[in-house]
Amino acid sequence: MVEHDLAKVGVASSNLVSRSIIIFLFFLSANFLSAKPNIIIKNHYCIKNSVLNIKDIYPSYKKNIDLMKVSNTLSTFKVPSLEIISKIKNYISLQIIDKSGGIVVLDKQCNIKYHKKEIFQALKKIFQTKYKNIKIIKLNIKPINSFPQDFSNFYFEKIIVKPNNIRKKSGNFIVVYKNNSEKIIRIFFRYKIDAKIYLFKAKHNISNGKILSQNDYEKVMSSFDKIPLNFVDNLKNNFYITKNFIKKGSVITKYMIKINPLIHKKDIVRTIIKDGNLQIEFFSKALQEGNKGDIIKTVGKNGKIYKVKIIDKGLVIVL
Repeated sequence: MVEHDLAKVGVASSNLVSRSIIIFLFFLSANFLSAKPNIIIKNHYCIKNSVLNIKDIYPSYKKNIDLMKVSNTLSTFKVPSLEIISKIKNYISLQIIDKSGGIVVLDKQCNIKYHKKEIFQALKKIFQTKYKNIKIIKLNIKPINSFPQDFSNFYFEKIIVKPNNIRKKSGNFIVVYKNNSEKIIRIFFRYKIDAKIYLFKAKHNISNGKILSQNDYEKVMSSFDKIPLNFVDNLKNNFYITKNFIKKGSVITKYMIKINPLIHKKDIVRTIIKDGNLQIEFFSKALQEGNKGDIIKTVGKNGKIYKVKIIDKGLVIVL
């Protein structure tokens, strides 16, 4: 009898738990179904025709309503998010969640095909030509000013970058476009680069007038934004000589070194005079230093001054 009563209690408890779960799920689903969707304000929107439409922010809204107009002259326009929220509230009563950080960028050109790939490759080539050892991690480009309404008729021609602008991690450059009628337009762009580059640092103190060897420096990688002006990205052993004292750990720049000349001042050089098929050789003393192709002066044993061209190490020809 006791066992029978316990069985009844167990069944009753089980039924009670089942009913509780069903009731919980019912209320949960009811709350879920009754919950209203939220409007999320982001920090960037693509817009058309210089107008921010309510559907740009809330695509499921049935009506087309222009919230605000923006400048025709700027490619991007920054608006306080509170200004946009106040305009939305005139039409929609849903909860609005601001995830913009306070400022919303309205971008009129994010859908324009402005030959981004060609511009990217052209700018990348300029950096790689200027800096032989550069390793580009990321290179971003973005137009600054607006494109004309007939821009679809123009094609990419070239880019123009001032030398000073490619010494920084960010800067401006010009993109030139042309149409079939030879009409030219110039659009200002901005770039931002993340790159690494090899530099040379002195291993120890290096005295003035020393011919550099591999024992004098080490090759190190540095962030592009930390490189000094006129740094050296290529060194050849015994090809350079120091112009001043270089402190240990210093990045070697072009101001610190010069090419080690093939001929130094006071060197005795083999001197050639050609006159038709006749060739005369003698020795003279260099009055100046120079490298291959340079024109210097030498003096012979008889005191005569010769104007000569350097052909090789220790060899000159009279002009």
